[in-house]
Amino acid sequence: FQRKDIRDDLQGCDLLAINLNSMDESNFSKLCACNEPVELKDVKNGIKEFAKDFQGHLFIYTLFLKGVNDTVENVRDLKDFLIEIQPNSFSIGEYLEGGFESISKEFKEYIKESFQDAPFDISFKF
Repeated sequence: FQRKDIRDDLQGCDLLAINLNSMDESNFSKLCACNEPVELKDVKNGIKEFAKDFQGHLFIYTLFLKGVNDTVENVRDLKDFLIEIQPNSFSIGEYLEGGFESISKEFKEYIKESFQDAPFDISFKF
């Protein structure tokens, strides 16, 4: 989303799903499987610009990985960013492949409490 030509090409979509797993630059780099180097700030700015004009359904989803991006700061920063861009819907889950364990019950409850007053549709997949 850091490239304007890509954002422009996607404007005609009816639905766009964006995976955003971390609001921390170091974790974002670990979790982002991109062909070229990408910085979180550029992706966030690109999503903001895209969301301003997008007429379709903007869907954001986040997967938490125990011990990687399951932090209070990540949840707080993610919520702040989502409130700013106002997606139509947001889904939160956990990644359990590759030997990852489930995030803690307490952290799941923290996530639910943190997003209970969010002004967009949310589904919890855990």
